[in-house]
Amino acid sequence: MKLSKYFTLDEMTHSNYATRHVIDNTPNKSVIDNLKYGCVNVLDRVREHVGIIHVSSGYRSKALNSAIGGRQKSQHMKGEAADIWSSTKKPRQLAKAFIDANTDYDQLIVEFDRWLHVSWTKHGSERKHLLYAYKEGGKTKYRHMTYNELEG
Repeated sequence: MKLSKYFTLDEMTHSNYATRHVIDNTPNKSVIDNLKYGCVNVLDRVREHVGIIHVSSGYRSKALNSAIGGRQKSQHMKGEAADIWSSTKKPRQLAKAFIDANTDYDQLIVEFDRWLHVSWTKHGSERKHLLYAYKEGGKTKYRHMTYNELEG
């Protein structure tokens, strides 16, 4: 099923972990609607701005999110988030592209300089948070980033 010009439901729900561990990762209609919104209004716009982007984690069922140690209130479980990467752009460059393309993102989290977490909401309450995730003492910590930090 096509969610948007560039993204499919299979792409936004695929999980090797769920497949290996036989975890159902089937979204309901509300989640599919959220995924469509995010693909059309956020991900498609950036893909047109920077080229191909890959989704490493989109929707996660509650069971899958719990099994992989995701946050209890993860927007992935509502179909409002995706972890993405590009073979031609670094995560900071992708974050800059989301801002430059004026997308309706809620949060952009540069995760360990390895991938970019992007979230959205249909409710007009986008926080426009730009964060950096890093490990300290074995725990994931977050700090706010500035637009200028995306240059480097």
